[in-house]
Amino acid sequence: MAHRYQSGHVAVLLALATLGAASGWATARAEAPKNVILIVGDGMGYEQTRLSRYYFNGTNSLYNFEQFSNFAIMTHDAAGGAVTDSAASATAMATGVKVNNGNISTAADNGTPLTTLLEQFKTAGKSTGLVTTAYMTDATPAAFGAHATHRSQDGNIAEDYFVRSQPNVLFGGASTGLTPGFTVGAANTAGYTVVTNKASMQAINTNTATQVAGVFGTGGTLPYNFDNTAYSGVSALPRLSEMATTALNILDNNASGFFLLLENELTDDAGHGNSRTNSVHEVRQVAQTVDSVLAWANNRPQGLSDTLVVVLADHETGGISFSDYPGTGTLPTVAFSTTGHSKTPVGVYAMGANSELFTGKIDNTQISALATASNDNAHTKYFRQGLGPTPVTMDTTIRQMSPSDATLGTAATLKVDADDGGGVTRALIKFAELFGNGPGQIPLNATITSAYLTVHTGATTNDVSLQEFSIQRMKIDWNESSTWNTLVNGVSGSGEVETTPDDSGQMPDILSEMVAFGVTASLQSWLADAKLGIDKNFGWMLGGLAIDGWVLFSSEATDITQRPMLSVSFTVPEAAAVPEPAALSILGLGIPILLRARRRRGA
Repeated sequence: MAHRYQSGHVAVLLALATLGAASGWATARAEAPKNVILIVGDGMGYEQTRLSRYYFNGTNSLYNFEQFSNFAIMTHDAAGGAVTDSAASATAMATGVKVNNGNISTAADNGTPLTTLLEQFKTAGKSTGLVTTAYMTDATPAAFGAHATHRSQDGNIAEDYFVRSQPNVLFGGASTGLTPGFTVGAANTAGYTVVTNKASMQAINTNTATQVAGVFGTGGTLPYNFDNTAYSGVSALPRLSEMATTALNILDNNASGFFLLLENELTDDAGHGNSRTNSVHEVRQVAQTVDSVLAWANNRPQGLSDTLVVVLADHETGGISFSDYPGTGTLPTVAFSTTGHSKTPVGVYAMGANSELFTGKIDNTQISALATASNDNAHTKYFRQGLGPTPVTMDTTIRQMSPSDATLGTAATLKVDADDGGGVTRALIKFAELFGNGPGQIPLNATITSAYLTVHTGATTNDVSLQEFSIQRMKIDWNESSTWNTLVNGVSGSGEVETTPDDSGQMPDILSEMVAFGVTASLQSWLADAKLGIDKNFGWMLGGLAIDGWVLFSSEATDITQRPMLSVSFTVPEAAAVPEPAALSILGLGIPILLRARRRRGA
């Protein structure tokens, strides 16, 4: 099933299919990634991604990054729990430290510079690059390549680039702030080869270039991608996807590796402007930038075996939610809850070296550490209805405790409202055949390190109840004929579920938001039973604490990304191997993504 946002997408499908030779046994690499590529859709939340995909592709023709092998939900508060700005969140991603809004990689209490991910790579003798559609001294790139007590110190940030951190590639809009700013003259003085439009950028000899500054436009952020006149006019500006290709071809000359940040600031601007049109086009530009990265990877013998690619946002902007789907090419009705940033968690999509570490629920302070960790013998498997070519049943069923409406068992969206049933309502989620030695299963000799159940949920249209809801592990085998799974009686009592919840979460105030529950103890307990030969189906009960009105998207949801998903991370004994299919078909869409596996001695 081809995506419909780019005429040359067949080439990208081939790139995904040939990123590495298939290996029947996969083993994790021990060393940290040689190359790290962060693609930041500034302000790009889950709903922005879904809105764009629905408009261009339809509900289930997923964007390339949505098909990456690993997925996590990321929180992003600034210091003190404040709603973050880009400076604070980018600083947290770059340094692992929470700071106040406005801070650029300086400690919140005393202004001491904090070591950034870019600086770690430079110290290690690797090349570095910052590419953005914003002006080059804007908050997100600045947090990786500069230090300032406030993001408004444009001149200080530019001076840090040119004098201290000296990235090999600096591509972005010109800035006209404090001297020297990021201008053609300042870049020339610093010894950079300067390009000012797409033609001069693409004319660079990328085999010999060492330090290149792209100073595009007359000052400020580049135009929206929807505004083709601005791009094809006199200035002939490059798009992010085009800048990515040139940057990669320069940076990969360093045999030691590189770090590259690719940021689309315009996804954030579209959210601030509550613009549906600009939002859908800017998310598509993020996907087209991923296409450029995958095309680069496809042209190298290593594929992505030594490279980590992470697509994420620093925060969500606009508080977008929508429920109708009028069809491709037509924009649905969208509700914006703000013109600013929100606390809504954002998706993190990872592929390549170390991608197994990006799973479950993480914070923005973990990004740099996960990207540079030595990933020794770690594996992650995902279970979701319709996920992957495997004989293992991975189904989920959702039931409502009351009223007893049999149609709810297969409904795409479960609406649970105590007013309708006259009592407390519950939903049940189950999985089957998690453990074993077959493809897609968790091996019986595994050690579970973490597990998360991710659901999409939110408030109903007419009843926004900001309450907690919890998840409780079932204690008995799932039996279709027992009271556990009957619609009339629901869960009959404490004998069927653990009294103490595995985890609890806050009910979102928008229609669709991702919530991840920690369920590590459940998986450890069930695996222990499986090792003793006790074969079970597995599941949880979700219930609100006095919630009156909420929505849970079921395993029958039309959009596969909204179905409940279980992610399980584990290790296996050093000499053992984890059986995998020869090709991993992401989300059951028939698009194989293969990584060249580096075998470890004894594996």
